[in-house]
Amino acid sequence: MNKMKKLVAGAAAMLTVAFLVAPGVAGADIADLFSFQSAVDAAQAIDPTLAAPPNDGGHDFAVGGGRTAIDDLGFGFSAHSGPLGQDPQGHMSFGLSLASPYPKVAQVTVDVTCLTVVGNVATIGGVFTHVNAPGGGPVPLVHEGGGGLFVVTDNGNPVNGQSLDQFAFVDVGDTPPTVCPFFGPVLGPLANGNILVHDVLP
Repeated sequence: MNKMKKLVAGAAAMLTVAFLVAPGVAGADIADLFSFQSAVDAAQAIDPTLAAPPNDGGHDFAVGGGRTAIDDLGFGFSAHSGPLGQDPQGHMSFGLSLASPYPKVAQVTVDVTCLTVVGNVATIGGVFTHVNAPGGGPVPLVHEGGGGLFVVTDNGNPVNGQSLDQFAFVDVGDTPPTVCPFFGPVLGPLANGNILVHDVLP
């Protein structure tokens, strides 16, 4: 009888392991929880209103925040979509500078309108919902109702406090983008911060 109980218990354990590692099982493509929380914390350090994206194995997402190395301006974002870019959602907040010596000319908030994720690189597009210029008045190139594209690259968690990730503002237009082209990695080193890009299988 004890032998039979052991066989049943062993079979149940094997089924449990098979369920957890089987490809295509819901939840099997969830991002590492430590990296996920670190990137969400980095986004919310810039803008506490940014909500974490769904980490459920069914969504592509990009989330993170920090400060850019070239102009020391803060940014935070959280964007997600279906595996093929469908139903993009999310928000972003970033400081804008235009030319050397890179003074901040505005703080811009963005509603996400498209997302393309390929491996560790994501292109995020959005509509500018608010352009807050410290001195008031218009800001060149960027206006409420316009839109832009950003590229973020996830090169892993910071090493000895140094971020290896990248964030770059790559395009601006009068019309918010509805499709995000894939640019590939774009140079945009960070002074600090953390970014997580998660690409799920369709």
